[in-house]
Amino acid sequence: MLNKVLKILGILFVPFLVLLIVMYFLYPRINPEGYQEIVERFDETSAESARIADFRGMDINPQHMDSLQAEMNRLLAERQNLEAVVDSLMTQKEQMLSVIDTLESQRDSVEMQTVSLNERVPEGLEETAASTQSSEEFAERVKSLLNLEEEELAPILSNLEDPQLIRLYYSAGSIQREKLLRSLSPERAARIMQKIML
Repeated sequence: MLNKVLKILGILFVPFLVLLIVMYFLYPRINPEGYQEIVERFDETSAESARIADFRGMDINPQHMDSLQAEMNRLLAERQNLEAVVDSLMTQKEQMLSVIDTLESQRDSVEMQTVSLNERVPEGLEETAASTQSSEEFAERVKSLLNLEEEELAPILSNLEDPQLIRLYYSAGSIQREKLLRSLSPERAARIMQKIML
């Protein structure tokens, strides 16, 4: 009976053992990715074990602990300095954002002023064109007036007021200015020249 039980156990156990050995050697070929993952995990575990063993074998002396404590204090102080720098940078950022808001509002104001000025420009251009046209007409009249002979020009100029004569003087060319002054009485020509020279 014991033989029968051993035979049955042998029949069940031997194929399982053979299958296990075959799978052990064929697994890297059947599933290379899974095999690589298992190898990497095993390497990580053995590296971690080696580090732990190194730490356990290390002699811990008070000087080493003091240097670690000093290093930790230095790192904490550096962290506090960095936090202070971050706080100051955040404050500066907020200030810059407020400056940007102010500049944007000023830009909007300038744009509105520009639009209103652009709307007024055509009106100003019309006035300038009208004054230019009147200046041209005035220059033509001055030329025609000063083309008269001195004897014909003298009675006309005697009826004009001083500001009108000064305007005529400035509108005339150099030869016409001489003619204008010769056509006036000496006292009036001197008075006009005094006003022009001031």
